[in-house]
Amino acid sequence: MSRNLLFSLIFILVFITLIILSAFIFWDWVKKEPLSSENPSAQEIQELTVFMDDVTTNLSDLNYLIRISFAFQLDNKHAKEELEASIHIVESNVIRLLADTKANEMSDSEDLDLIINKLKDIINPILTEGTLEQVHITDRVVSRI
Repeated sequence: MSRNLLFSLIFILVFITLIILSAFIFWDWVKKEPLSSENPSAQEIQELTVFMDDVTTNLSDLNYLIRISFAFQLDNKHAKEELEASIHIVESNVIRLLADTKANEMSDSEDLDLIINKLKDIINPILTEGTLEQVHITDRVVSRI
């Protein structure tokens, strides 16, 4: 009899734990604010975008200078606020990434896609409230000095 009681007690505790865990997962899912549709409007995109204008630094070959601007599109407003609060860290990471980049690695769209993917890989671990969905290069000038 006591063995059946022990199994029943363990079953009830596991069941209650699963219910509580499910509630926390559901609450976290509800708390996040995803884009309202598959094709967000320009206004929704604007509300979830952080701009970083005119980052100027040398490339790995110190004879080349780059001025570049970005638009970072995030998946929710909390992530946008978090990125805005840590934009100095992002700018530092951008400068470090560019310091390892050669001028010929900034020449075509495939090279720019590699830079964008590296930025996503660098920035997403910084974010705890959401994810970086898109990185857009909004301005880029590479010049020889």
